[in-house]
Amino acid sequence: MPVGKHEGDIAYALDLTRFDELVRNADMAVNLWSAFGLAAERGDSAIIRHHARQLTVLTRAALALVKRLGEAEPDDGERARG
Repeated sequence: MPVGKHEGDIAYALDLTRFDELVRNADMAVNLWSAFGLAAERGDSAIIRHHARQLTVLTRAALALVKRLGEAEPDDGERARG
């Protein structure tokens, strides 16, 4: 089914928000991977596990956003806020 202009505009606007969130997630992931590496150098297994869990959450969130690209329906967080 072709996407109407209005739906395309909504999808485009939502994608801009999603791209912004992906950039924030990527920045956070870079910092977490750096901290993960430093913890590994120290042999700090508790911090390694903590950062691994955080990286898992960020990765899942990023994958969910990528799957939603091009969709005109708001994301779950946008529905809850809006």
